[in-house]
Amino acid sequence: MNMMHNRRVLIVEDNAMIGEHISSIIQEAGGVPLGPVCTTEEAQDAIDNVTFAFDAAVLDLRLDGMSLHIADQFRKLGVPFVFATGSRGDIPTDYGDQPVCEKPFTPFGLIEALQAAIQAQVVLAAAGAERSA
Repeated sequence: MNMMHNRRVLIVEDNAMIGEHISSIIQEAGGVPLGPVCTTEEAQDAIDNVTFAFDAAVLDLRLDGMSLHIADQFRKLGVPFVFATGSRGDIPTDYGDQPVCEKPFTPFGLIEALQAAIQAQVVLAAAGAERSA
């Protein structure tokens, strides 16, 4: 099953070459890349703009320093996301279960991490629906 088919993925990455690389990987996997947005301010604008809907995200951990407040919002909103980083050791322990794609990454590695994030969110949503029933 292709979990990326028509899935809109926000790319939050400040390096233009890496952002374009991520965009092409997502497109080749059948997804719809959005962005890249290059700052935490642009990422916040995308989150706040209800007409700019997205289903998942790739988040550069070291965007404008650290981008954890964007990660916090993705979690709060139930948006599956992947940290893209060259320094896995900088990820706080409370994000230890978050899928990570270490730079430099392969197309397969990025899509595998995105699919893991999406699958984890599907499981969480199903568990929440089961509890409320």
